[in-house]
Parts: sequence; structure tokens; C-alpha cells
Amino acid sequence: MNDPFIPGMHDMGAGVLGLLGFAIWGFFSLLSLSITIGLIFLLVRFLLVATRAAQLYLRKNEPPKVPAAPHPTPASPITPASPTTPASPTTPAESAVTEIIQKASGDSPAAGAATAATKVMPVTPEDAAPAPAKPRTQESPPTV
Repeated sequence: MNDPFIPGMHDMGAGVLGLLGFAIWGFFSLLSLSITIGLIFLLVRFLLVATRAAQLYLRKNEPPKVPAAPHPTPASPITPASPTTPASPTTPAESAVTEIIQKASGDSPAAGAATAATKVMPVTPEDAAPAPAKPRTQESPPTV
């Protein structure tokens, strides 16, 4: 670089100190890379050995498994449903919605019986949770 404020100063390149700095930087870069690779190798080796040791420990100390009882075979094969059957709700939520709609519209006589059989317990003041002794209010933050 030619600096106009310093007469006689011309670009001389990196020089000896630049090459020495580059060599030191390269040495420490290779050192940190080798340390990183070594630590990753040790971590993977530890995880593999620990996994194998855990498998051996479980195999040695796990109680023996009881064989499951054989499932009985059904007496008659299951026949597919006929295509004339009405579709029924597939999830509990759909069946609950259908039941609520039937109760509201009064379409089903079973809906009235189910409502009559349901007991509703009134909530009395004795059943309510007691009021806290000291009301919870936030304290104002200190001012400076």
C-alpha cells in the first residue's frame, strides 16, 4: 500500500512477521481441530460402550418374562356388516354430539329416560371452597 502521508513507504508484502503469524495460526487451528475430533471420538466410544453395558446389565438382571396365554379362537367367524345398516358415529365425540342433538330435539325416547335417571347434586355454600384468609394482591414494585 502506498501511503501518501508517509514518504518512502511502499507495499512490501506480508513480510517475515506475516508468515510467522500465519504459521502460528495454522498450528493452533490444526491443534483445535484435532482436539475437537478426539473429543467427538471419545464421546461416541463412551456412548457405544455404555449402551452395550446397559444391554448386558438388563439381560443379566431382568426378571424372566412370563409367556402370554394363547388367545382363544372365536367360535364363529365375524361376518362383514351389511350395506343397509345406518352409519354410526366413529368417535366418542361424534356419539356425544349425536346424543345431545337427540336430547335437544326430543327424537329419542331413551334420551328422556337417561335424563330422568341422572342425579344432579346441588352445590351448597358448605361445599364451596373457603375464602382465603388474606386476599392475594400484587405489591407495587419499589420506586427509586
